[in-house]
Amino acid sequence: MSREPIAKVVLADGHIRYRVTVDAGSDPATGRRRQRRATFDTLKAARTWLGQTRTAAQRGSFVDRSRITLGEHLDTWLAGRINLRPSTQQNYRDALRPFQARLGSVPLTSLTRQQVEQVRDDMLSGALRAIGRRGKRLSPRSVRLSLQILQAALEAAVRDELLVRNVAAAVERPNGPSKPGAAWTPEQTQTFAAVAATDRLHAAWLLSLHGLRRGEVLGLTWNAVDLDHRTIAITQARISVAGVAQLSGTKTARGRRTLPLPPEVAEALQEFRQAQRSEAEAAGAAYQASGYVVVDALGQPLRPEAYSDAFTKLARRAGVPVVRLHDARHTSVTLKRSQGWPDHLVALWHGHDESVMRATYTHAHLDDLRRHAEQRPPHR
Repeated sequence: MSREPIAKVVLADGHIRYRVTVDAGSDPATGRRRQRRATFDTLKAARTWLGQTRTAAQRGSFVDRSRITLGEHLDTWLAGRINLRPSTQQNYRDALRPFQARLGSVPLTSLTRQQVEQVRDDMLSGALRAIGRRGKRLSPRSVRLSLQILQAALEAAVRDELLVRNVAAAVERPNGPSKPGAAWTPEQTQTFAAVAATDRLHAAWLLSLHGLRRGEVLGLTWNAVDLDHRTIAITQARISVAGVAQLSGTKTARGRRTLPLPPEVAEALQEFRQAQRSEAEAAGAAYQASGYVVVDALGQPLRPEAYSDAFTKLARRAGVPVVRLHDARHTSVTLKRSQGWPDHLVALWHGHDESVMRATYTHAHLDDLRRHAEQRPPHR
Protein backbone atom coordinates (compact mmCIF):
# COMPACT_ATOMS: atom_id res chain seq x y z
CA MET A 1 0.00 0.00 0.00
CA SER A 2 1.51 3.33 -1.06
CA ARG A 3 1.96 6.12 1.44
CA GLU A 4 -0.46 9.10 1.31
CA PRO A 5 1.49 11.83 -0.57
CA ILE A 6 0.02 14.71 1.46
CA ALA A 7 0.53 14.76 5.22
CA LYS A 8 -1.09 17.22 7.60
CA VAL A 9 1.44 18.77 9.99
CA VAL A 10 0.51 20.76 13.11
CA LEU A 11 3.27 23.16 14.14
CA ALA A 12 4.13 24.06 17.73
CA ASP A 13 2.32 27.40 17.42
CA GLY A 14 -0.85 25.68 16.20
CA HIS A 15 -0.49 26.51 12.54
CA ILE A 16 -1.36 23.73 10.12
CA ARG A 17 0.86 22.93 7.15
CA TYR A 18 0.61 20.32 4.41
CA ARG A 19 3.73 18.40 3.46
CA VAL A 20 3.81 16.67 0.07
CA THR A 21 6.11 13.82 -0.94
CA VAL A 22 5.88 12.69 -4.54
CA ASP A 23 7.74 10.24 -6.77
CA ALA A 24 9.29 12.27 -9.60
CA GLY A 25 10.67 9.41 -11.65
CA SER A 26 14.28 8.34 -12.20
CA ASP A 27 17.32 10.57 -12.39
CA PRO A 28 18.54 10.21 -16.03
CA ALA A 29 22.16 10.49 -14.91
CA THR A 30 22.16 7.90 -12.10
CA GLY A 31 18.98 5.90 -12.68
CA ARG A 32 18.05 6.36 -9.03
CA ARG A 33 14.48 7.15 -8.02
CA ARG A 34 13.80 10.74 -7.13
CA GLN A 35 11.43 12.10 -4.56
CA ARG A 36 10.28 15.70 -4.40
CA ARG A 37 9.11 17.29 -1.17
CA ALA A 38 7.41 20.61 -0.49
CA THR A 39 5.34 22.17 2.30
CA PHE A 40 2.31 24.42 1.86
CA ASP A 41 -0.02 26.56 3.93
CA THR A 42 -3.21 25.17 2.37
CA LEU A 43 -4.41 21.77 1.23
CA LYS A 44 -5.48 23.30 -2.10
CA ALA A 45 -1.96 24.57 -2.82
CA ALA A 46 -0.50 21.18 -1.87
CA ARG A 47 -2.86 19.34 -4.22
CA THR A 48 -2.14 21.78 -7.07
CA TRP A 49 1.61 21.30 -6.71
CA LEU A 50 1.20 17.52 -6.44
CA GLY A 51 -0.76 17.38 -9.69
CA GLN A 52 1.69 19.63 -11.55
CA THR A 53 4.70 17.64 -10.38
CA ARG A 54 3.16 14.29 -11.31
CA THR A 55 2.22 15.60 -14.76
CA ALA A 56 5.74 16.92 -15.35
CA ALA A 57 7.24 13.59 -14.27
CA GLN A 58 4.96 11.64 -16.63
CA ARG A 59 5.92 13.89 -19.53
CA GLY A 60 9.59 13.61 -18.72
CA SER A 61 9.81 17.39 -18.27
CA PHE A 62 10.41 17.36 -14.54
CA VAL A 63 13.41 19.37 -13.41
CA ASP A 64 14.49 19.10 -9.80
CA ARG A 65 14.35 22.69 -8.65
CA SER A 66 14.04 21.98 -4.97
CA ARG A 67 17.65 22.92 -4.36
CA ILE A 68 17.31 26.47 -5.71
CA THR A 69 17.53 28.82 -2.74
CA LEU A 70 15.81 32.16 -2.32
CA GLY A 71 19.19 33.89 -2.44
CA GLU A 72 20.09 32.23 -5.74
CA HIS A 73 16.75 33.16 -7.26
CA LEU A 74 16.99 36.79 -6.13
CA ASP A 75 20.49 37.09 -7.60
CA THR A 76 19.30 35.64 -10.91
CA TRP A 77 16.22 37.87 -10.96
CA LEU A 78 18.23 41.01 -10.28
CA ALA A 79 20.78 40.13 -12.95
CA GLY A 80 17.96 39.86 -15.47
CA ARG A 81 16.63 43.37 -14.79
CA ILE A 82 18.68 44.91 -17.59
CA ASN A 83 16.53 48.02 -18.07
CA LEU A 84 17.07 49.38 -14.56
CA ARG A 85 19.42 52.29 -13.97
CA PRO A 86 22.49 51.14 -12.03
CA SER A 87 21.41 53.17 -9.01
CA THR A 88 17.92 51.66 -9.11
CA GLN A 89 19.33 48.16 -9.35
CA GLN A 90 21.49 48.91 -6.32
CA ASN A 91 18.41 50.18 -4.48
CA TYR A 92 16.63 46.91 -5.31
CA ARG A 93 19.63 44.96 -4.03
CA ASP A 94 19.64 46.99 -0.81
CA ALA A 95 15.89 46.51 -0.37
CA LEU A 96 16.25 42.73 -0.68
CA ARG A 97 19.31 42.50 1.55
CA PRO A 98 17.35 41.71 4.77
CA PHE A 99 15.67 38.76 3.03
CA GLN A 100 19.00 37.63 1.58
CA ALA A 101 20.62 37.73 5.02
CA ARG A 102 17.87 35.90 6.90
CA LEU A 103 16.35 33.64 4.24
CA GLY A 104 18.91 33.43 1.46
CA SER A 105 19.78 29.80 2.21
CA VAL A 106 16.14 28.68 2.41
CA PRO A 107 15.06 26.51 -0.55
CA LEU A 108 12.74 28.56 -2.72
CA THR A 109 10.02 25.91 -2.57
CA SER A 110 10.16 25.83 1.23
CA LEU A 111 9.75 29.58 1.75
CA THR A 112 6.74 30.38 3.92
CA ARG A 113 4.64 33.43 4.59
CA GLN A 114 5.55 33.22 8.27
CA GLN A 115 9.26 33.46 7.44
CA VAL A 116 8.72 36.58 5.35
CA GLU A 117 6.54 38.09 8.07
CA GLN A 118 9.28 37.49 10.66
CA VAL A 119 11.78 39.39 8.51
CA ARG A 120 9.24 42.17 8.09
CA ASP A 121 8.75 42.41 11.84
CA ASP A 122 12.50 42.43 12.49
CA MET A 123 12.98 45.20 9.93
CA LEU A 124 10.36 47.32 11.70
CA SER A 125 11.67 46.60 15.20
CA GLY A 126 15.27 47.39 14.35
CA ALA A 127 16.53 43.84 14.88
CA LEU A 128 17.73 43.90 11.28
CA ARG A 129 19.06 47.44 11.30
CA ALA A 130 22.66 46.25 10.79
CA ILE A 131 21.78 44.96 7.35
CA GLY A 132 19.09 47.45 6.49
CA ARG A 133 19.70 50.27 4.07
CA ARG A 134 22.76 52.22 5.12
CA GLY A 135 22.67 50.42 8.45
CA LYS A 136 19.64 52.36 9.69
CA ARG A 137 16.33 51.24 11.13
CA LEU A 138 13.87 50.86 8.29
CA SER A 139 10.72 52.97 8.06
CA PRO A 140 7.31 51.48 7.22
CA ARG A 141 7.69 52.90 3.71
CA SER A 142 11.06 51.17 3.24
CA VAL A 143 9.64 47.90 4.52
CA ARG A 144 6.69 48.19 2.15
CA LEU A 145 9.11 48.79 -0.72
CA SER A 146 11.21 45.76 0.25
CA LEU A 147 8.13 43.55 0.35
CA GLN A 148 6.96 44.92 -2.99
CA ILE A 149 10.28 44.06 -4.64
CA LEU A 150 10.36 40.62 -3.03
CA GLN A 151 6.83 39.97 -4.29
CA ALA A 152 7.89 40.94 -7.83
CA ALA A 153 10.86 38.57 -7.65
CA LEU A 154 8.72 35.70 -6.39
CA GLU A 155 6.09 36.42 -9.02
CA ALA A 156 8.78 35.80 -11.63
CA ALA A 157 9.46 32.46 -9.94
CA VAL A 158 5.79 31.56 -10.26
CA ARG A 159 5.83 32.46 -13.95
CA ASP A 160 8.92 30.30 -14.41
CA GLU A 161 7.13 27.45 -12.59
CA LEU A 162 9.71 27.43 -9.83
CA LEU A 163 6.91 28.12 -7.35
CA VAL A 164 3.23 27.31 -7.18
CA ARG A 165 2.29 30.43 -5.25
CA ASN A 166 3.76 33.73 -4.18
CA VAL A 167 3.92 33.78 -0.39
CA ALA A 168 4.92 37.47 -0.31
CA ALA A 169 1.58 38.44 -1.84
CA ALA A 170 -0.20 37.34 1.35
CA VAL A 171 2.08 39.27 3.72
CA GLU A 172 0.38 42.29 5.28
CA ARG A 173 2.16 45.58 4.68
CA PRO A 174 2.91 47.88 7.62
CA ASN A 175 0.98 51.10 7.93
CA GLY A 176 2.71 54.36 8.58
CA PRO A 177 3.36 57.51 6.61
CA SER A 178 6.46 58.06 4.56
CA LYS A 179 9.01 60.21 6.27
CA PRO A 180 8.51 63.66 4.76
CA GLY A 181 11.43 65.52 3.36
CA ALA A 182 12.34 68.75 5.10
CA ALA A 183 11.93 72.06 3.34
CA TRP A 184 13.55 75.36 4.26
CA THR A 185 11.46 78.45 4.71
CA PRO A 186 11.97 81.33 2.27
CA GLU A 187 14.06 83.11 4.90
CA GLN A 188 16.27 80.08 5.51
CA THR A 189 16.71 79.63 1.79
CA GLN A 190 17.81 83.24 1.41
CA THR A 191 20.24 82.86 4.31
CA PHE A 192 21.81 79.79 2.75
CA ALA A 193 21.97 81.46 -0.67
CA ALA A 194 23.76 84.49 0.82
CA VAL A 195 26.48 82.30 2.32
CA ALA A 196 26.63 80.14 -0.81
CA ALA A 197 27.39 83.27 -2.84
CA THR A 198 30.82 83.36 -1.17
CA ASP A 199 31.58 79.72 -2.01
CA ARG A 200 33.52 78.51 -5.06
CA LEU A 201 30.57 76.27 -6.03
CA HIS A 202 28.07 79.13 -5.90
CA ALA A 203 26.63 78.28 -9.34
CA ALA A 204 26.13 74.63 -8.37
CA TRP A 205 24.34 75.55 -5.15
CA LEU A 206 21.96 77.79 -7.09
CA LEU A 207 21.15 74.91 -9.43
CA SER A 208 20.42 72.71 -6.42
CA LEU A 209 18.28 75.40 -4.82
CA HIS A 210 16.31 75.59 -8.06
CA GLY A 211 15.43 71.92 -7.68
CA LEU A 212 17.88 70.00 -9.84
CA ARG A 213 18.70 66.53 -8.56
CA ARG A 214 22.24 65.94 -7.33
CA GLY A 215 23.00 63.69 -10.29
CA GLU A 216 21.66 66.29 -12.71
CA VAL A 217 23.88 69.02 -11.28
CA LEU A 218 26.96 66.79 -11.30
CA GLY A 219 26.19 65.41 -14.76
CA LEU A 220 25.81 68.82 -16.37
CA THR A 221 28.48 69.64 -18.95
CA TRP A 222 29.47 72.98 -20.38
CA ASN A 223 28.29 71.76 -23.78
CA ALA A 224 24.77 71.61 -22.32
CA VAL A 225 24.94 75.20 -21.04
CA ASP A 226 23.90 77.99 -23.42
CA LEU A 227 24.71 81.25 -21.72
CA ASP A 228 23.77 83.30 -24.78
CA HIS A 229 20.19 82.03 -24.68
CA ARG A 230 20.30 81.35 -20.93
CA THR A 231 19.27 77.69 -21.05
CA ILE A 232 20.62 74.35 -19.82
CA ALA A 233 19.85 70.93 -21.29
CA ILE A 234 19.53 68.14 -18.73
CA THR A 235 20.22 64.88 -20.56
CA GLN A 236 22.26 62.80 -18.11
CA ALA A 237 23.15 62.32 -14.47
CA ARG A 238 26.30 61.48 -12.58
CA ILE A 239 25.32 59.14 -9.77
CA SER A 240 26.90 56.98 -7.10
CA VAL A 241 26.44 53.21 -7.27
CA ALA A 242 27.93 51.34 -4.32
CA GLY A 243 30.29 54.26 -3.75
CA VAL A 244 31.48 54.47 -7.38
CA ALA A 245 30.54 57.48 -9.53
CA GLN A 246 28.89 56.53 -12.82
CA LEU A 247 27.33 58.40 -15.71
CA SER A 248 23.70 57.50 -16.30
CA GLY A 249 20.64 58.69 -18.12
CA THR A 250 18.11 60.89 -16.38
CA LYS A 251 16.10 59.25 -13.62
CA THR A 252 12.92 59.28 -15.73
CA ALA A 253 11.95 60.27 -19.26
CA ARG A 254 10.52 63.50 -17.83
CA GLY A 255 13.89 64.23 -16.29
CA ARG A 256 15.29 64.88 -19.77
CA ARG A 257 14.41 68.55 -20.22
CA THR A 258 15.65 72.01 -21.20
CA LEU A 259 15.28 74.77 -18.62
CA PRO A 260 15.59 78.54 -18.86
CA LEU A 261 18.21 79.98 -16.53
CA PRO A 262 17.16 82.64 -14.04
CA PRO A 263 19.42 85.69 -14.41
CA GLU A 264 21.31 85.10 -11.16
CA VAL A 265 22.05 81.48 -12.13
CA ALA A 266 23.26 82.46 -15.60
CA GLU A 267 25.52 85.10 -14.05
CA ALA A 268 26.92 82.63 -11.50
CA LEU A 269 27.64 80.08 -14.23
CA GLN A 270 29.43 82.71 -16.31
CA GLU A 271 31.60 83.64 -13.32
CA PHE A 272 32.31 79.98 -12.58
CA ARG A 273 33.40 79.28 -16.14
CA GLN A 274 35.78 82.22 -16.02
CA ALA A 275 37.12 81.05 -12.65
CA GLN A 276 37.79 77.60 -14.12
CA ARG A 277 39.74 79.14 -16.97
CA SER A 278 41.90 80.96 -14.43
CA GLU A 279 42.38 77.73 -12.46
CA ALA A 280 43.40 75.88 -15.61
CA GLU A 281 45.95 78.55 -16.44
CA ALA A 282 47.38 78.46 -12.92
CA ALA A 283 47.55 74.65 -12.77
CA GLY A 284 49.14 74.24 -16.19
CA ALA A 285 49.72 70.62 -17.19
CA ALA A 286 48.18 69.38 -13.93
CA TYR A 287 44.77 70.60 -15.07
CA GLN A 288 42.69 67.96 -16.84
CA ALA A 289 39.50 69.39 -18.28
CA SER A 290 36.63 66.90 -17.97
CA GLY A 291 33.96 69.04 -19.58
CA TYR A 292 31.74 68.92 -16.51
CA VAL A 293 30.46 72.11 -14.91
CA VAL A 294 30.96 71.05 -11.30
CA VAL A 295 34.65 70.22 -10.99
CA ASP A 296 37.49 70.71 -8.54
CA ALA A 297 40.38 73.13 -9.02
CA LEU A 298 42.12 70.64 -11.34
CA GLY A 299 39.12 70.11 -13.63
CA GLN A 300 37.95 66.76 -12.27
CA PRO A 301 34.28 66.10 -11.45
CA LEU A 302 33.33 65.93 -7.80
CA ARG A 303 32.28 62.68 -6.19
CA PRO A 304 28.53 62.73 -5.44
CA GLU A 305 29.19 62.07 -1.75
CA ALA A 306 31.69 64.93 -1.60
CA TYR A 307 29.11 67.31 -3.07
CA SER A 308 26.56 66.27 -0.41
CA ASP A 309 29.15 66.68 2.34
CA ALA A 310 30.02 70.17 1.08
CA PHE A 311 26.31 71.07 1.15
CA THR A 312 26.07 69.99 4.79
CA LYS A 313 29.11 72.03 5.79
CA LEU A 314 27.74 75.10 4.01
CA ALA A 315 24.37 74.73 5.75
CA ARG A 316 26.16 74.68 9.10
CA ARG A 317 28.11 77.79 8.14
CA ALA A 318 24.87 79.51 7.22
CA GLY A 319 23.26 78.56 10.52
CA VAL A 320 20.21 77.01 8.86
CA PRO A 321 18.74 73.57 9.67
CA VAL A 322 20.99 70.84 8.31
CA VAL A 323 18.89 68.89 5.84
CA ARG A 324 19.65 66.41 3.08
CA LEU A 325 20.82 67.78 -0.22
CA HIS A 326 17.71 66.27 -1.79
CA ASP A 327 15.64 68.46 0.53
CA ALA A 328 16.82 71.48 -1.45
CA ARG A 329 14.65 69.97 -4.18
CA HIS A 330 11.75 69.73 -1.75
CA THR A 331 12.36 73.37 -0.90
CA SER A 332 12.30 74.38 -4.56
CA VAL A 333 8.98 72.64 -5.18
CA THR A 334 7.48 74.14 -2.04
CA LEU A 335 8.59 77.68 -2.79
CA LYS A 336 7.50 77.62 -6.41
CA ARG A 337 4.07 76.33 -5.47
CA SER A 338 3.71 78.96 -2.73
CA GLN A 339 4.72 81.61 -5.28
CA GLY A 340 1.74 80.64 -7.40
CA TRP A 341 3.39 78.47 -10.04
CA PRO A 342 0.82 76.10 -11.59
CA ASP A 343 1.42 72.50 -10.62
CA HIS A 344 2.01 71.38 -14.19
CA LEU A 345 4.81 73.92 -14.60
CA VAL A 346 6.37 73.01 -11.24
CA ALA A 347 6.32 69.36 -12.31
CA LEU A 348 7.76 70.21 -15.73
CA TRP A 349 10.57 72.27 -14.19
CA HIS A 350 11.59 69.49 -11.80
CA GLY A 351 11.18 66.65 -14.29
CA HIS A 352 8.31 65.13 -12.33
CA ASP A 353 4.97 63.53 -13.00
CA GLU A 354 2.37 66.04 -11.81
CA SER A 355 0.32 63.57 -9.75
CA VAL A 356 3.44 62.11 -8.12
CA MET A 357 4.68 65.59 -7.30
CA ARG A 358 1.44 66.48 -5.55
CA ALA A 359 1.59 63.30 -3.48
CA THR A 360 5.29 63.60 -2.64
CA TYR A 361 5.87 67.30 -2.12
CA THR A 362 3.17 68.43 0.28
CA HIS A 363 5.01 71.02 2.34
CA ALA A 364 3.21 74.19 3.29
CA HIS A 365 4.82 76.78 5.53
CA LEU A 366 2.99 78.32 8.47
CA ASP A 367 3.09 81.81 6.92
CA ASP A 368 1.42 80.52 3.75
CA LEU A 369 -1.27 78.77 5.78
CA ARG A 370 -1.83 81.86 7.92
CA ARG A 371 -2.10 84.13 4.88
CA HIS A 372 -4.81 81.95 3.35
CA ALA A 373 -6.59 81.37 6.66
CA GLU A 374 -6.86 85.11 7.30
CA GLN A 375 -8.37 85.90 3.92
CA ARG A 376 -11.90 87.25 4.16
CA PRO A 377 -14.47 84.60 3.15
CA PRO A 378 -16.12 85.48 -0.18
CA HIS A 379 -19.67 85.32 1.28
CA ARG A 380 -19.06 88.16 3.76
